[in-house]
Amino acid sequence: MKTKSVIKQNIDAVIKTNGNIKAVDTNTILKDILDCQELNAVSTGSNVSPFHFFSQGPVTDQSGGQLWYSFKGFKEQFVNFTFVLQIKEANAKGFNFTFSNQAEIFDILNKIGFNRQMDFLVKINNADPKIAQKFRKKFRVGSFSFDINANGFSAMIEGQELDDNLSPGDVIFTSIAFHCPEFKLK
Repeated sequence: MKTKSVIKQNIDAVIKTNGNIKAVDTNTILKDILDCQELNAVSTGSNVSPFHFFSQGPVTDQSGGQLWYSFKGFKEQFVNFTFVLQIKEANAKGFNFTFSNQAEIFDILNKIGFNRQMDFLVKINNADPKIAQKFRKKFRVGSFSFDINANGFSAMIEGQELDDNLSPGDVIFTSIAFHCPEFKLK
């Protein structure tokens, strides 16, 4: 298995400007690229351990909220959490969902240092034109607070405008990355 730099040297030696390259040389270069050490580090026993957990369909909580989710990353290094949350009931604020691989997801997050409730602002969309007219905006902003623990995923959402309660059809689609192995908060 050749390194990326060796493959580049071989390409420079074989491919000349305004020159011809033999099919056998092209074949060798392409195979070297596919077998490149840097591209195949995961399969050669490195300490990088990829994972991916996702919902096949929506997960529903008691208020009818629906959540589609994906956790993808490398164990003990990096986790990306992407989700779509659709609101089904008016004035809902709190949601509780259970993932199919809850214990494993929690363990992965815990090992990179995620062990606290997080909050950030999210865009809230709704296809109903009455909602957009009410606030005179294409979308609204909400404060999104969540926690992932051994019991599940819990979230609270509060609108940032006066009297902005969640409405049926509101949708939040966002992604957040977790990477904090260098430090542990006390």
